[in-house]
Amino acid sequence: MKLLLSLIVIVLLGLHTLPYLVRDQVVIWLRDHGAQEAHFEAININWFDGSIALTKLSATAPDAPPINVGQLDLGIDYKALFEQRVLVKHLAVKEVQTGLYQKQDDLWLGPINLSALSDDKPESPDTTASDEPSAWRFGIQSVAIDSLVWALDIPPYKQSLFIETAELNSLLQWDEQATTALQLKGTLNGSSFDIESEATPLPAQKVSTLSLKLDQFPLESVAAPWVPQLKGTLTTNLSVKVDLTDLSGRIEHTGDIKVTGFRWQDEGLSAKDQVLTWAGKGVVDLKDAAPEKITLAGRIQSNGVALQQDDALDLTLAKLGWRGDIAMAFANGQLKQVKGPQTVSLGQLDLTQPGLQLSAKSLTQQGPLTLDFGKQGPQRITLGTALDVQTLSLQQGEMALQLDSVRQQGPLSVTLGEGGPQQVTAAIDAALAGLSLSQPALQLKMAGADIRSQTELAWREAELATISATPDIRLKGLDLSQTTGLVVRTDSATLKAQLNEMSPTAPKITAADVALEQLYVAADKAPLTLASLDQLALSNGYYDAKMISADRIRLANLKANYQEGSAPMVAAGSIDIAQFSMTELARLVIESIVINQMTTEVTVTKAQAIKEVERLQAALATLSGPSAAPEKGVKSDNNDAGMTVRIGKVSLADTNLVRFADNSVAPRFQSEASITALNIANIDTGSEQQSQFSAKATINKRASLAVDGKLNLFGADKNGNWKLELNNMQLPVISPYAGKFIGYYLQSGQMNFASDVTLKKSELSGTNQIDLRRIEVQPAQNSATGKFNQQLSMPLGTAIAVLEDGNDNIKLDLPVEGSLNDPKFGYQSIVERLAKKGLKQAAFSFLTKSLQPYGALISIAKTAIDASQSGAFINLAPVGFVAGENQPNADASDYVAKISGMLKERDALRLNVCGNAVLADKQALLPELEKMNKKREKPLTAEQLDEIVTDKLQVLAGERGETVMDMLLKQGVPQKQLFSCFAVPNTKNAELTPGVALAL
Repeated sequence: MKLLLSLIVIVLLGLHTLPYLVRDQVVIWLRDHGAQEAHFEAININWFDGSIALTKLSATAPDAPPINVGQLDLGIDYKALFEQRVLVKHLAVKEVQTGLYQKQDDLWLGPINLSALSDDKPESPDTTASDEPSAWRFGIQSVAIDSLVWALDIPPYKQSLFIETAELNSLLQWDEQATTALQLKGTLNGSSFDIESEATPLPAQKVSTLSLKLDQFPLESVAAPWVPQLKGTLTTNLSVKVDLTDLSGRIEHTGDIKVTGFRWQDEGLSAKDQVLTWAGKGVVDLKDAAPEKITLAGRIQSNGVALQQDDALDLTLAKLGWRGDIAMAFANGQLKQVKGPQTVSLGQLDLTQPGLQLSAKSLTQQGPLTLDFGKQGPQRITLGTALDVQTLSLQQGEMALQLDSVRQQGPLSVTLGEGGPQQVTAAIDAALAGLSLSQPALQLKMAGADIRSQTELAWREAELATISATPDIRLKGLDLSQTTGLVVRTDSATLKAQLNEMSPTAPKITAADVALEQLYVAADKAPLTLASLDQLALSNGYYDAKMISADRIRLANLKANYQEGSAPMVAAGSIDIAQFSMTELARLVIESIVINQMTTEVTVTKAQAIKEVERLQAALATLSGPSAAPEKGVKSDNNDAGMTVRIGKVSLADTNLVRFADNSVAPRFQSEASITALNIANIDTGSEQQSQFSAKATINKRASLAVDGKLNLFGADKNGNWKLELNNMQLPVISPYAGKFIGYYLQSGQMNFASDVTLKKSELSGTNQIDLRRIEVQPAQNSATGKFNQQLSMPLGTAIAVLEDGNDNIKLDLPVEGSLNDPKFGYQSIVERLAKKGLKQAAFSFLTKSLQPYGALISIAKTAIDASQSGAFINLAPVGFVAGENQPNADASDYVAKISGMLKERDALRLNVCGNAVLADKQALLPELEKMNKKREKPLTAEQLDEIVTDKLQVLAGERGETVMDMLLKQGVPQKQLFSCFAVPNTKNAELTPGVALAL
C-alpha cells in the first residue's frame, strides 16, 4: 500500500513539475540556438480535461525579429483517443509575432538559426513505411488566431502578414459531410483582406464557397522577384463556388476585380493604366479535371491607358471597355469554340509613331463573336459586327485624314489554316461622314459615303488568290482640288460592280454601273470651267488588263470651256455613247454616238486665233508644271503603232446650234447655224473604207443647207462623192470677209449653191452651180479692191451689172477638177453669161403712182454702172425711225403697206431693205453709255467707248432692217422679193436721218 501511495505521489510530483521542466528546457533551447534573451512565463497542463496553456513566450536577439507568443491554448479530447481519433477541441493563439529571414547563407526564424538546426540533425535510420493505412483519424473542432504578425525577408522575397482574426471550424476526417468554415481577416503587405469560406473537402462531392475581399494590394510586393517591371494595386470583391465530384463539376465566380495605378516599366517600354476593372461572373465546367465549358459574362473597364516604346510608339486611351457574355466549349480538354455577344468601346484614342499620328474620339464595336478551334489552333473567326468610330484623325507625313464618323454593320468571317488565313467573307454595310484628306498637292473633301458589298477573299499557299465582291458605293458631296488649280466636284457618285474570283495580280471588274450627279471640273487659277454636267452614267462596264468596255455612256446637260457669265464653247443636252470598248490601248470601238441639242461657240480673235481654244490652252497650262524637254539624241522607247478608232455612227439629233464670230475682220462677222440632222457612219482610222455622211442645217434662220455623200476619211488616196445644196443664203452676212479678201462689201443678195463632186484617188471632178440673186456690192476702198479688180480686169460692180439677167439673177456653172491640194475652177461660164443690160426706167412711173404720196423721193440710176456703185437702181423713200431706238415713225405702217401692195403686184421686183444708224442715233445713245462708263471701277478710254458705240450702232442698224423686213413679211410679201443688206453706220453726214433705206 505504501508502495502504491509512493508511486502515486511520485507520478503526481512528476506531472506537477513537468510543465516547469518543459518551460525551463524551452528557454534553455532558445538561448542555445541564437536567442540572447528568452522568457517563458508559464505553461499550464490540465491533465483531467487534456488542455495546455502557454503564456507569454518570447525570444529576442539584436538585429533579428523576435518570437513572441502571447497565449496559446490547446485542448485534446481524451474520449476520442479511445476511438483512434485525435480531436483538437480547440486551438487558440493570440498576439503572435515572428518572421523568417535570411542572413548570409543561413535561414532564421526570428532569433533562431534554422540552418544550424538542420546541420545538427542526426541522420534518420532507414525505415520502410507500411503500405497499410493507419487506423487513426485526425480532426479539428476549432482553431482561432487573434493578432498574428508574420514577416518574410528572404531576398528577393519580402512580405509582411498581419492576421487580425482567423477561425477554422469542423475539419474532421471521420465526418466527411461536416462543413468546414474558414474566416481570415487582416492585412498582407499593407493591404487589408477578408476571406470567408465554407466547404466539405472530404467527401467525393466537394462543395465549397469562398468570399475574397482585397483592398489595394500592391502587386509589386509579390511580383517583383519575377516581373520587377510590374507595379499597381489590386482590389477584389469575389465570391467563388466550387462543386466537384471526382474532379468533375463546376467552379463559379461572381464579383469584381480592380487594378489601380497599373504600370509596366521596362527598358524602352512603358505601359500605364489608371484604373482597370472587371465586374461579372464566370463558370467553369470540368470533366475529369479537364475543362468542358467556360462562360464569362461581365464587363472590363479601363480609364487612362498609356503605352510608350522609346520614340517608336506613344499610345493613350481615355477609356477602354469590354462587355460580353462569352461561352468557351471544350472537347477532350481542347478548346473548340468561343461564342457570345460582346461590345468593345474605346474613348479618345491617340497614337503617335514616327511620321504617324492617329486619334479617334470614340470607337464602339458590337456583335456576336464566334471562334472555332481545331487541333492546330483557331480555324474560323465569325464576328457579327456593328462598328462606330467618331471623329477619326490620321496624320502621316504630309498627309492628313479627317473623318467625322465611320459606321459598319454586317458579319465578318475568317477561316484560318496553316500559315495564315484561308478565306475571309464579309457583309459590308458602311457609312462614312465628313471625310477630309489633305496632301501637299491635293485636297479632298466628301460629305459622306455609303458602301455595301458581299465580299469574299481566298488564299492559296499563304498568298491572296481571289477576290469576290459586289460593291455598291454611294458618295455624297465630293470636292477635290489640287495645288495646280484643278477642281473637281460632284453632288453624288454611285458605283456598282461585280468582282468574281478576281486575282489580285489580274484585276477584272464586271457589271459596273457608274453614275455622277452635278459634276464640275475647273481650272481654278485661270479661272475656267473645263466641264460641268448634270449627270454622267456608265452601264454594264467591264475592265481587265486587256479590255475596257461599257454598254452605254451617257452625259446629260454637258457644258465645256466657259467662264462665269459667258457662254460655254460646247454645250449639249445629252451625249449617248453605245457599246464602247478599248482593247489593249490599241483599238477603240464605239457602236454609236448620239449628241442632242448641242450648242457650239467659236470666236476668232483679231490675231486670227480661236478665243475659246486659247483660253482652254491657257487654263490647261496652269494645271501642269514645267515639262522637261527631251534630251537630244535620245529615242523614245514607244514602238507602238498608235491607237486606231472605229465609230459605227455619229449623229446629231434635235436642234444643234453653231455660233461663229470673227473679230479679225472689220466689221465683226457673226453667224449662226442650226443643225437639225447630222449623220456620219463607218468611221475607222485603221481602214480606208468610206464613211457615209449627211447633214441638214439652217444658217442665220433663213438659209438651208443639205449635204449627202461618202468619203474615206483616212488613207493615202481619198475616194468618195457628195452632193451639197445651199439655198436662200443671205450674202450680206459674209460681207466682212468679202471686204477683206476681195475689197467689196456685199450690200445685198441671196445665193443658192449646188455641188455634185466625185473624188477618185484624190482627184476631184464635178460641178458647182451658183445662183446669185440681186447681189449688190460697195467697194471697201482697201488694197484688196484694186487687187481683185485687176484679177477680174474690171470692177466687180461692172461684172455684176453685166452678168445679171432680166431678173437681176446670176447663174454660174463652175466645173471642179484637179487634185485635192490644187483644185481648179473654170470661169468660162462667167464669160458665156455676159450680156448687156438696160436700165430699169420702165418701172419708174409705176413706182411713182403706186407709192403716192411717197413717190416724190424715188430716184433712178442713169446707168448700170451707176446703179452698181450706188447699190440700187431705184431708191425709195426711207422708213423713218425714232433716234436711238428700233421704233418706226407713226406713218411707217401706211408706207410699208403701199410698198407691200406694189411688190405683190409685181413679183419680179426685188426690194433691198437696209437699216441705217446715223449721227442722231449716236447722240441719243452716247449720254447713257457715258453715264454707265463713269460708274465702272476702271472707266473705258474714249477709244474703247467709241468701239462700243460703233458696235451698238451696227446692231441697231441691223435690227431696224429686220423690223421692216418682218413688217413686209406680215403684209404677205414673198420672202424671195426681200433682201437685207449689210448696214454700215454713217455718223459723219449730219443730214442723214434715222431709218431704213429701201431700194429696188
